Amino acid sequence: MKQSVMTHIFSHLPIPIADSVRRAAEQVTIEEIRLRSGGKVTLLTTEGTRVLNVTCSAGQMADIVVSLCQNSLHSHMDTINQGYITTTAGVRVGLIGRAVLADGRVKSVTDITSLNIRIPTNRQGVAVPIIDCLQSQSFGCGLLIFSPPGVGKTTLLRDLAITLGMAPYYKKICLVDSRRELSFGMEQAVTVDVFRDYPKELAIEIAVRTMSPNMIICDEIGNPAEADAILSVHNSGVPIIATAHAASISELLSVPTMRDLHMTGIFATYVALRRRNDGLKMTFIPAAEVEL
Repeated sequence: MKQSVMTHIFSHLPIPIADSVRRAAEQVTIEEIRLRSGGKVTLLTTEGTRVLNVTCSAGQMADIVVSLCQNSLHSHMDTINQGYITTTAGVRVGLIGRAVLADGRVKSVTDITSLNIRIPTNRQGVAVPIIDCLQSQSFGCGLLIFSPPGVGKTTLLRDLAITLGMAPYYKKICLVDSRRELSFGMEQAVTVDVFRDYPKELAIEIAVRTMSPNMIICDEIGNPAEADAILSVHNSGVPIIATAHAASISELLSVPTMRDLHMTGIFATYVALRRRNDGLKMTFIPAAEVEL
């Protein structure tokens, strides 16, 4: 955990909460800070959940949200309506509040009651098994990593992009970072080009048309527009490395768009990701062995 990131987070928190989290950070590695209006602050750590003896009031919650938005709620309204804020340091904050609907869509979110501050981390070397798999296929085939939320898919993709963007690989990577959290720490990856805030489908299209990448890396795919863009990438010969939410291969392929991608042969390998006490466990599943 980089001190600059934690300092950035503390700058948005009331002093009593920041001090309490800071003391905990000296003892354990924090992965998430959860704030609930009127409730005690809780931390998700590598050792489990820790409840702090400090409460976040409704007024403090409102002040934190304004601070995270740099005093401009309006400029972050699009992502707030989608359930998150991304700070200037690439820290993603999930949120829940009262949704105001119009024509079945979220028009605005008011009275925010819960925040989940996810701490971005760089874990050097975690992507080595993925790189070995890609290398065995001459970096010419697509790969999809799946797991339930919170296991470590984003951290894994981040290390993959950084590693492939450095010696000895120097792969031309287009990194699609639509939420501005995937590219944290990417400065050392000299051959990685980052698409920040672009819709995934548009970034994929532009990457193929203008950037001649060796591969495209993006997080959390699944909707029809993204699937169409990935099919276009497949036809252009550019492999894509992506992630999706699913607890099993059968659950993954029960989603119509994912099933369509599978039947087209987009991904040569699926990687089931699980978290264990000693780190991440990866199970590699050749697509040719998957039966619908």
